[in-house]
Amino acid sequence: MKRAVVTVMVILLAVASVSAQRGMKKMPTIEDRVKELTERLDLSDEQVEQLKVIFDESQLGELMEKMQATMDDRTEMRRVGNDLRTEMAQVNKSIEEILTDEQKEEYQEYLEEMKKNRRSKSGSRR
Repeated sequence: MKRAVVTVMVILLAVASVSAQRGMKKMPTIEDRVKELTERLDLSDEQVEQLKVIFDESQLGELMEKMQATMDDRTEMRRVGNDLRTEMAQVNKSIEEILTDEQKEEYQEYLEEMKKNRRSKSGSRR
């Protein structure tokens, strides 16, 4: 009986572990963001090149990799998350500078949708 209970517990832990791993979604890459914004905002070729420069000059790629790598360390994850938010605010400002007024409105809607999606995935902690 004791052996059966231990076996069931091991199976449940294995299933929970696999489920948790599948639930963790990989963060989008810079290339994913460029493609998404190009389509969503109907960017011109010149704007696409400017957007690539903005992302290339930022530290977003490096910070997103660090965030992915620190999933096991909550303290480090918070620190990297704060750095990522600061960098993203600067990137957002730079992006808005290359957009038309119409694109800026659409970009703000996009950012709001992203914020709502993050909140719904995190259980509305904010």
